[in-house]
Amino acid sequence: MANASPLRSILLLIAFGASFLACGRPATETDCKLIFDRNVELELQEHQVSDPATIKQRQGELGAKMGSEMKDCIGKTVTESGMKCVREAKTTLEIAHCFR
Repeated sequence: MANASPLRSILLLIAFGASFLACGRPATETDCKLIFDRNVELELQEHQVSDPATIKQRQGELGAKMGSEMKDCIGKTVTESGMKCVREAKTTLEIAHCFR
């Protein structure tokens, strides 16, 4: 995974765009971490990386770099259907569509 721009785009979409949804609830830190971690996991899998230890390590490394984006996500509006979509997504593109 050369850069985190797709991940950054998703977190920014949530942070600034999802708040315009008519229904939903405020995103918790747990919600934002799930979105982040799932996106990293799927992006690595798209690059043929499936080792759980490697995925966990990369999630930690990127999490440290993207702390402000994660904080911006917390409190923004998410829906249960959007969060279910994240949990069930098979690709990073599917995650991006969860919040449109």
